[in-house]
Amino acid sequence: MVFSLVTAILWSSSAVALTCQELDGAKIFSQEQPSVYLGFFGNKFASDSVNNQFGDYGSPFSNESVRNQFGPYGSPFDTYSARNRFSTSPPVIVRGDDPLAFLSTNTLLSPRVSLDEVDAACNFYAMEPWEAGGVPAANPNQHGISGTWANPATDSQGFVIEVVPDYFARGEGLIFAGWYTYGAGKGAAKRWYTLQGKVLEGSRVAEMEIFETTGGRFDSLQATSTRSVGRAAAQFLNCGSGLLVFNFTDGSGRSGAIPILRLLPNISCTQSGPGAQGQSDYSLSGAWADVGGNSGQGLVWEVNPALGFLFAGWYTFFPDASTAGEITTQTWYTLQGEMPEDGATAFTLGIFETRGGDFNTAAPTTTEQVGDATIRLQSCTSATLQYQFTSGPNAGKNGMLELTKLLPLAAGC
Repeated sequence: MVFSLVTAILWSSSAVALTCQELDGAKIFSQEQPSVYLGFFGNKFASDSVNNQFGDYGSPFSNESVRNQFGPYGSPFDTYSARNRFSTSPPVIVRGDDPLAFLSTNTLLSPRVSLDEVDAACNFYAMEPWEAGGVPAANPNQHGISGTWANPATDSQGFVIEVVPDYFARGEGLIFAGWYTYGAGKGAAKRWYTLQGKVLEGSRVAEMEIFETTGGRFDSLQATSTRSVGRAAAQFLNCGSGLLVFNFTDGSGRSGAIPILRLLPNISCTQSGPGAQGQSDYSLSGAWADVGGNSGQGLVWEVNPALGFLFAGWYTFFPDASTAGEITTQTWYTLQGEMPEDGATAFTLGIFETRGGDFNTAAPTTTEQVGDATIRLQSCTSATLQYQFTSGPNAGKNGMLELTKLLPLAAGC
């Protein structure tokens, strides 16, 4: 394989530069389920090249070509198209096993490059796709990755992530996430999963196991059971965007890729890590639970002093849930509210309930406030959460959770 010596920068930021050389041989995949291979950047005579106007992937008439302006991947209107400037699910450019960027005209996505920009700047020489190598992504072994991430195209679902750097050993950290989502189908019930795995400094991909917890009842010690239901892998292309690939093994057949964006301002993440340190409430971000009073439920939150905001996913169960262990007894809430100041010890938040979603699919949802909560910090690793519900399944319920931070505290508190 011969590589171009052209080094034109197609997309860049203070941390990343994408060049023609890195694109030479890179594959293109759609983000639908299952993902569709859309060719690669290569020589105009290579059969699978998007630059071969007579091939399946470079023809202006082929259904699987990003150059077909009337097809699903080249139209200005289709959800998974490289030319739809409003799409948040455009094709992804992959080199070896590593996502490089989105192939898109949507300037809000990052990192991204458009087909027109590539055509204007690059000459490609690869005769076949590149199967190894790639460019470094953001170092995942840093607390700065922690926070709230989601695909804006799929309403009211996403991830609240915590990374504990060097948890297992130097250069080997832990990643934990709460995934708030829905069952499959329009108007499906809410579902949630937890993801847990290892992040390695120098590795571009964080591999995780997907867990499902059932059997619990809201704010109680009713016994729960947890089982592995799949695998996931995440790569953070930079400190504000990434890609999460999932594959369920529970018989549902669900698999796919989710482009994720950071929803709140970056606090300490840097491309190489470990990021800025120092006094900040951001170090309180992570997983918290009432380990003495609850079973198999808890919260993952982000404290964001840059925005003066706290966001939390509360992963729990219905108040009348039986002991049978059906997944249909799961539910989740989000807690949101302004922080009075960095260093505050009390937060007053709204409790919000969302309905109407569809697993990893764009669908209309409705969100309403169903209660209020107050979090009072007793130390950097303990807090109370006092709640009062005014509507919804928990209407009239009030109580208090004695919360403990489940994972080691990041520097700064």
